[in-house]
Amino acid sequence: MSGADANEAAQPPGEAAAGEDLLGRRHANQLLARLPAEEDARLLPHLQPMSLSNRENLEQQGHALAAVYFPVDMVASVVEPADEAEVEISTIGNDGVVGMHTFLGATVSPHLVYCQVPGGALRLPVPELRRFLVADGALYRLFRGYAQVTIATLSRNVFCHQLHLAEQRAARWLLSTHDRAGADTFTLTQDFLAQMLGVRRMTISEIASRFQHQGFIRYSRGRITVTDRTGLEAVTCNCYHILRDQIRALLDNAST
Repeated sequence: MSGADANEAAQPPGEAAAGEDLLGRRHANQLLARLPAEEDARLLPHLQPMSLSNRENLEQQGHALAAVYFPVDMVASVVEPADEAEVEISTIGNDGVVGMHTFLGATVSPHLVYCQVPGGALRLPVPELRRFLVADGALYRLFRGYAQVTIATLSRNVFCHQLHLAEQRAARWLLSTHDRAGADTFTLTQDFLAQMLGVRRMTISEIASRFQHQGFIRYSRGRITVTDRTGLEAVTCNCYHILRDQIRALLDNAST
């Protein structure tokens, strides 16, 4: 069952309670947190809480865009399938929204988007989104600001991939995922990280072993715990700090 279908099914009491908790934590998402109280209250009844599992699809390349998703504590990967492999284009967590192309007028997804780190997100169907965007309120301005964030992210990713070492890029990826997941421990396999960074698995294995030896992370059975952010920040390239500050500035500007 797809994420959308699962959301339409009747929820058992435990899932309903989890959904209410997720709605209560909606302001962990940086776009929703910047909505004025009145617009936040109008949007709330239309947000559908979802618990997403690893590799669960949010968008499929060439398929209709049915909804956008505001991550609360999950992280999504936007990837381009290529010859039995995948290349990560960007990562989206609680600093953004999945489905940005809908705002730009697209009706089908140009990419594959799936859950990278399991967790919760809030689904907003496209018809409801369009009604809010027509009003030209705060949500419209935030989507416009996030469009700028998306462009800045893509540009920085290309720059980083071309000029910086795999170790620096791995540290940046771990820091960004740590920020977006909102937890010290998250699911991540070495195969997946190698694929996302476009390097050999052996390279990632060596980097992970070095980071663990230096006390930056603990790695066990596909789960990583960040134990020393300061250490990772000393290793990463300046792309991490530049992009983090750009995102905050663009969203702050969009909410004023």
